[in-house]
Amino acid sequence: MAWAKDELEPVVAENLDFAAKKKAMTQLSPKGARMLSGLLYVKYRQLPEAKCVRAGVELIFVDPAYTSTIGAMKYASRRGWSVHAAAAGVIARREQKLTERLSRTNTIVRVPVRGHHHALNRFAM
Repeated sequence: MAWAKDELEPVVAENLDFAAKKKAMTQLSPKGARMLSGLLYVKYRQLPEAKCVRAGVELIFVDPAYTSTIGAMKYASRRGWSVHAAAAGVIARREQKLTERLSRTNTIVRVPVRGHHHALNRFAM
């Protein structure tokens, strides 16, 4: 928040909505249901909002769809970033209204997913 305040830049976050997942908890495993029910949904949104208000910084929420996948395919391996850092870059680009264009070639990209690597084909998506 201090950096955003000093640079007069907004803070950008994903607009996560867990309402559908909470309704579907009956279909989850007991471990998954415990994990999901233990999340403090309201606090996730209230904490950054309160910090931004105190610091006088604008908070912008963006659509979270496929940020990790796009970040992994386009930036993570090419730039040596973690998937999480690459997803943060995609979130920042969405706030700037920039688009993500995947290569047109029929290339296979190895993407790290939960400790393993999966081969994703550009045309399979």
